[in-house]
Amino acid sequence: MIERFDIRQDAKGWTVLDAGTSRPITIMDVPQVGLDVRDALDLVDALEWPAIRERRTFQD
Repeated sequence: MIERFDIRQDAKGWTVLDAGTSRPITIMDVPQVGLDVRDALDLVDALEWPAIRERRTFQD
């Protein structure tokens, strides 16, 4: 499975990145930087979920 999002530690916490561009993602014009590690991981899981669900549908 190709990951579309990743996290990286920054100066104030963790940044959620677009794996293709290595740039922070933004949600409602807010860059997702300086997050708690659990929040960053939860966000990546939430963002990846539609792709995982779609792959499961095609495999079933």
